[in-house]
Formats: sequence, structure tokens, C-alpha cells
Amino acid sequence: MSERPLPAPKTRICPCCRGDVAMKTTHAGEVELDICPACRGVYFDRGELKKVITGALDAETVLTKSPSDSSHLVCPECEIEMDRVHARKGITSYELHFCRKCLATFLQGETILRIRKRLAESRYNPPSMMRPKASAGTLVRSPGVASEKAPSSRAASFRKVSFSDYSDMDERRALMHYSQMGYDRANEYETLSAVEYVFCMITNLPIEVYNPRVYFPFVLLALILVNAAIFIYCFDTISIASSHFHSAEVSSAREKIMAMFSRYGLIASEAFGAKWYFNLLSSQFFHASLGHFVFNMYFLWIFGDNVCDIFYDFKTPFFRELMFLLFYLYCGVAGGIAHSLALAGVAIPAVGASGAISGIIGAYIRLFPKAHFFQIFLLMPFKISAMTYFVIWMFFQIVLAYLLGSRYNVAWMAHLGGFIAGYAGIGFFIPYKVEEVGPRES
Repeated sequence: MSERPLPAPKTRICPCCRGDVAMKTTHAGEVELDICPACRGVYFDRGELKKVITGALDAETVLTKSPSDSSHLVCPECEIEMDRVHARKGITSYELHFCRKCLATFLQGETILRIRKRLAESRYNPPSMMRPKASAGTLVRSPGVASEKAPSSRAASFRKVSFSDYSDMDERRALMHYSQMGYDRANEYETLSAVEYVFCMITNLPIEVYNPRVYFPFVLLALILVNAAIFIYCFDTISIASSHFHSAEVSSAREKIMAMFSRYGLIASEAFGAKWYFNLLSSQFFHASLGHFVFNMYFLWIFGDNVCDIFYDFKTPFFRELMFLLFYLYCGVAGGIAHSLALAGVAIPAVGASGAISGIIGAYIRLFPKAHFFQIFLLMPFKISAMTYFVIWMFFQIVLAYLLGSRYNVAWMAHLGGFIAGYAGIGFFIPYKVEEVGPRES
């Protein structure tokens, strides 16, 4: 006898969208979920909510202890009107829908986003002066599940990322992380600590309001260590050469450091010669003073770690490190070319990672335009958007480049060239489209 075929599972209609919008079934670990492809609402059968979200209450508890009212949503399983419960955690309010008959739970897409933001913010630790940042988790994860069919990284569209993509979570981790970032709330409520205020006031350097990372940026640390090792090697000679005294030792140190910078620095008058091509790279790892080195490494760290996050979503570790390194060097080369073209004929050697770091900053602005920074003005701390900060920064770069040129020993055009290269070119290096990175509009 032939076996009777099993009945087809009932297609559940989204309680929020209704009509003909059928929910799709997917797995998050051992839990089978129903997700609406249109509104991104999630339907949990009895007991599933607690399995997916640690610490969540089940429907029995909520309906027994919390006041509820009638909901306009209809349970897709029982086809009866669901009960609505309003919950609040801190300043964040949620709306949950429960079915009294089957004890199922439905969370609307907006509620899911609020829960994600709340989970991310609850794991956020205020950064110290050196900006070590906490990682924020996602709503659920599928531990130990390997991707059977990993989509092409550049073809993957963020608008299509949903619970159905948890099998690819390891490859999408940073993208998902930044899609849930609570910039608006953090930009409104975060404050400077006393130490950060003093640091910001003394140095006039910006401090991020809020932008926790996912990964530890090993390639970024390696770049900083290489720059530090070269600077330490040159430090004694640079410190002596910087002395205001006139002596044989000081003169010798100045000659030695100028010879080194002439050998490894970028000289505009040598443009397009064999040595100039080599120096486009070598000049990025030398610095002329302690302040030059410290400020550059500070900017590289606070902006580079978030940019590095997106690169670290590459599937293989080799490409994670290599692509960020290539992008860093590309920005430095672009800055060096801009400097050489603007100051053609000038024989002063230019050194420093400023062009590359300006490119990292340009990429940061493009990827995270909702990020804000603290800045001190007239002893008062202000929060300004990343875009506003760097519009002001670029304005001063252009003005100073025009007024001072090479007379102030600063490669203004290298800053501009690197910034433009990083802003325009970041999309060619990362595994996603630039538009996919950042919070989804709710």
C-alpha cells in the first residue's frame, strides 16, 4: 500500500499585513519561526519567545500579570483577535500581541528593532579615553550553524537580510550589528565623563558619542605598531633635531633626520620618478614629531575600528586583513599624489600617515553618517554629526592649503586627496554596498 501523503502545513497570514501576505518559515537554532517578508513581523508559537530571546516572558505570565486590551490583529493560527500588552523598559516602550487560545506571540517589525536596540545598548560600556569599545549582540544567533549556500557578498542586499539569514550570521555579523545601532537615542542621552571632558578640552580632539564595534581590529593594531616601531627608532634623532639649541649634536641630528626623510619621504619635485613611486608607500610610516605621531594614531584608532568592522565581514581571514590594508595604502597613495600635483617643484619631503588616515575618515563619514562627536567650544561640550564635523574640517583644510601652501610644513592637499579617495572609493573594497551599512529606516 502506498503511504498517504502528509497534509500540507497551514499557510499563516501575517496578522499585521493581512490580505494575501503569507509568512515564511525559517529556523533560528532549534526554533522554527514565521516571519512576514513585508513588515518583518515575527510570529512565535507557544514557548518559542523565551527560547529565542533570553529573559523574555511567556504569554501565560504576561497575560496573567499585565493589563491588556483588545488588539486589531488576528492570530493566524486560531483566527481570533489577539490581546495587546504595552511594556516599558527605561525610556523604550514595546507593544506585544498575544493569543489567549494558543498562547502564541506576535512582535511587529518596529518592536523587533526596538528590542534589538535595547539589547545592544544594555551591553554597551562607555569607552575609556583610548576608546576600547564594547561589542553589541544581535537579537538571536544560530550558534554552530554553517552556511550551506553562502550568497555572493556583493550581491547580498541588506533589505533582504532577515531571520531567514541566520545560517549566514557569521558572514553578516557587522552588517547586522550596524543595522541595529541606536544612534538617535545615544546621540541624545550620552554624556562626556570628567576624564573625557578634560581630554577633549586640552587636546581639542573629537570623541565619538556612540559607535561600538563588533570585531577587534587586528590589522589596525598592526599598522599602529609598525608606525610606532619606526617612530621609536627615529625618536632620539627627532627629539635632538627639534631642540632650539645650536650645537654640533643638534646640527648632526638635523642632517641625519633630513637625510632619512629625503630618502623615505615624498618629494613633490621628484614626481613620477622611480624613487617617488616607492616613497608613496614608505612616506606613510614616518612621522616628524611626537605630536604628529600621536594625533595620527588617535584618529586612526577611533575611526578605523568601525571601518575595519565592515572589512571583517569578508568570509576568509586573509581577505579581512588584506583588503583593509590595501584600502589604507590606497588612501595614502591618493593623498601623496594630490600633494605632489598641488606642490609640483617643491623639494620639501613630506612624511606621515595623514593621507591614509584622512581616507579612513572619509570612509567613516560615508559608512556611518549618523554617528556624532563630542567637541569642546568655549568650555562647553557639543554634539555634532560626523558630516558636520568634517565639512568644517574640510573647509579649514581648503582654506589653509590655499593660504599657506607648503609654508607651514603640513601636507594639506594630502589630507584632502586621501579624504576624497576614501569617501569615494570605500564601496570598491568592502563586501557590501555602502547603502546597506547602517540602521534601517523604521
